[in-house]
Amino acid sequence: MRRICAEVAGIDEATCDQTTAQSITCHATRIYGATLPDPWENPRAIEKEIDGIRAEIRKLRKRIQALDGHARSLARNHADRNEREDVEANIVSSIKDGDDEALRTSLERLNEYSARPKGQWVDFAALTHLDALEVALIGPAERAIAAAGTGPGRRPDRRAYRTAAAAARAFRDLTGTDPTFWNGGETPFSRMLVRIYQCAGIKADLRKPIEAAMHELRSDSRN
Repeated sequence: MRRICAEVAGIDEATCDQTTAQSITCHATRIYGATLPDPWENPRAIEKEIDGIRAEIRKLRKRIQALDGHARSLARNHADRNEREDVEANIVSSIKDGDDEALRTSLERLNEYSARPKGQWVDFAALTHLDALEVALIGPAERAIAAAGTGPGRRPDRRAYRTAAAAARAFRDLTGTDPTFWNGGETPFSRMLVRIYQCAGIKADLRKPIEAAMHELRSDSRN
């Protein structure tokens, strides 16, 4: 990507100044990032799966809250049994050995264990984590919705569009001219994009991605 950007700008990387070299590196990195494949082949399925998981979380939360109080208490005792048994064993051992200092420490641990806030009880902690997970899943759901796009028909190759947009910005910044496209032949920008697509293994028609990239550049210029 660096070589393509340098050649488009008519710059010799070996002799150019540091500022120019940094600009080339910056644009090449952005173009490379745009060429990376989308993480999901079927983002609509991911969105549907996340929605289902969030619904199940809400159901599970209600079931935990509705569980018999004695059962929840037994669950807490079972979850903490190792810590409780260890404290109790230390108390017995301290009394047997006549070690007042060890006994005082063990009793302090017992008090701390007994005074734990509800939020640390296993069932309440589970509810808190379920709440947090349900909210956290909104993030990937929104990403999936954005990746899926809208409208009927075949989903456009988002890599091709992202790459064209990044290449258009690089072309304008490195050459000082706006990218152009002509259906009847090549332009400097279309040749640049063809080389980038070939390097990234992107197989897509040039026209629509370039038109979208040029429209984005014009919109940025007006703002």
